[in-house]
Amino acid sequence: MGQLWKLTYNILVYKLFQIFQLISFNFFSILIAIVAGKIFLMLLRIKISTISIFEQGLVGLTFIGFLSIFVNFFFSLNQFINSILTISFFLILIIKSNIKFILNNIKSIFLLSLFSSLLLIFSTVYAPDGSIYHIPYIKLLNDEKIIIGASNINFRFGLNSIVQYISAFYNNYLFGEIGITIPLVLIISFFIFFLYFEIDNKFNSKGNYNIFYIIILFFFLISSIYQFSRYSEYGNDDPGHVYYFYLICLVLNYKNYKDKNLIFLIFTISIFLIANKLFFILSFIFPLYFLILNQDYNFFKNKLFMLIIFLFLIVILKNLMISGCFFYPVKEFCINSFDWTNINEVSLQSLEGEAWAKGWINQNIIIDFKEYSNNFNWLSAWFNVHFKVIIRKFLPVIIFITSFFFILIFFNLNFVKKKNIKVKFTNHTYFIFIISIINFIFWFYKFPLYRYGYSFIAVFFIITSCIIFFSIFNKISFFYLRRIMLVILILSFTGVITKNFQRILNNYNKNYFYYPWPNLLSLRLDNNYSSLVKVKVGESYYYYSKDGGCMYLESPCSNYLKKDLLYKKVATYKVYYSDKF
Repeated sequence: MGQLWKLTYNILVYKLFQIFQLISFNFFSILIAIVAGKIFLMLLRIKISTISIFEQGLVGLTFIGFLSIFVNFFFSLNQFINSILTISFFLILIIKSNIKFILNNIKSIFLLSLFSSLLLIFSTVYAPDGSIYHIPYIKLLNDEKIIIGASNINFRFGLNSIVQYISAFYNNYLFGEIGITIPLVLIISFFIFFLYFEIDNKFNSKGNYNIFYIIILFFFLISSIYQFSRYSEYGNDDPGHVYYFYLICLVLNYKNYKDKNLIFLIFTISIFLIANKLFFILSFIFPLYFLILNQDYNFFKNKLFMLIIFLFLIVILKNLMISGCFFYPVKEFCINSFDWTNINEVSLQSLEGEAWAKGWINQNIIIDFKEYSNNFNWLSAWFNVHFKVIIRKFLPVIIFITSFFFILIFFNLNFVKKKNIKVKFTNHTYFIFIISIINFIFWFYKFPLYRYGYSFIAVFFIITSCIIFFSIFNKISFFYLRRIMLVILILSFTGVITKNFQRILNNYNKNYFYYPWPNLLSLRLDNNYSSLVKVKVGESYYYYSKDGGCMYLESPCSNYLKKDLLYKKVATYKVYYSDKF
């Protein structure tokens, strides 16, 4: 009995140590992002004292993404390279800045690490994309410098995201390979905390209240808490939606037309969005809008503009080397003369991707992808499936926003009005409204899946609702507004914490690889994983998974068996291509 108790005690202590390790790794991961953000903001010459550490973390992850893409042209993102870069961040901070900045915010960083750990612990990865190309591509980045024609091994590698480069960067000597699971949750956590503290700062701005902006931030915060409360649902799309929200926040809060440095930040976020997913291409309208307002053509002579050009060039050059296309899978942006450009595959994936997004799989009448997608032939099948999904998932947000407005009306009409504030719109508001309509139409016409268009739907509905409401009720009681928001936020965070604690209790006693982290070898919290077959390609090879995804097992890996694949080496680069003749 004594031995059994001792064994149980040892197991409990070991599990608690593993949980403590997870929280500690999240803490240091947050520090890395914040330090990277400070460095990048210093490069952009933006006044850091006005930006919260949470916003610096978002910017820092952006910088890490671009830096990782650049490094991957020359090296694999292995633990040695990633560790050297990470140490360099801290050395630059010590030399150029005051380390007291970190110490002064240690409590906020610790609180953020607890929140991100709550979302991450005992979670699974996004299915099925996590197993078939998200994690396999990260594995490829950790093992190899850029592989020319990697999309010929797995066409989904052509759809890679800058977020996967950020994830690959976090595989260092401290975290090990499990570090690749951290960045997704950091992006969500940084953004949620950024919104909360931005709202708090605006409320404490001593009379200079921008109520419209506060309400928008609040709706972004509540919808994000609702949408991003489960790590297992984080794919490559969710970080894009977060940064699109962040971009809208930057535009709404933009006050000084002559502040060129902030335009550089807006440019950077826009490029980041395009590097994440091509359907954010219209984000470029925002920095162009401010350039027109600025009317300073010396902007293009600024050295920082060259940095923006450089960031854009490394993104499209990376795409070109991987797939032969500046933007995959748009055949008009491909160079067919390259050996590794498979224009037939590009055309197929372009047609198939659009057709699947429009519900092609949910009907059996029209077989041809192009015919199905044209002339709104897809509308009936889409309404029967995808439209219902959108309504089911977004309806709670609609109900919340509507209820919130009714509560405001009730308090303003039935109680003593205290400190009423007039709500004003800016030109930025109407500009965002117009762009939100364009983005919404673009999403609906080309790729009307909920996971592709969440931020477009949310921004369109939130901006439209606020403009309509505040056009009718243009005075709001500051006293009641603040208290109503506080109650709702307490309930919302309580709900998220309760929901995730329930999951933790359900999964605590499970035994699997990487416990208590997400499992990198299986979509489940167990020890089952796919068997891989090594396929010879000339003097090289790739791995084929015939019974599931590749996960983080070997690289390069694909769940497609390519029989016509060829291999050659150009300088120090591996090239995979298909025989076109």
